[in-house]
Amino acid sequence: MFIERVEIENIPAALAAGRAVYEWKTKDPHQHPIVGPAYDDHPGRNRAKRENRYAETLEAAQEAAAGMRTEIVAALFLTGS
Repeated sequence: MFIERVEIENIPAALAAGRAVYEWKTKDPHQHPIVGPAYDDHPGRNRAKRENRYAETLEAAQEAAAGMRTEIVAALFLTGS
């Protein structure tokens, strides 16, 4: 598997194409990550959900980022094998 970084302006098209986000990237690289539905570490995903750092949509990710006093700048998607 490879990871593809998609910038904020292209995220809606990637989501509309049915792609699932692995991780949402924030402006502040020192924050804990906001993870998406493709994040494959189940204990880590459960912890992120408890800490309000899990988002399936761009809007939910932006809300989570705002709670962390940062903003979404990109998303990581898994591609290929």
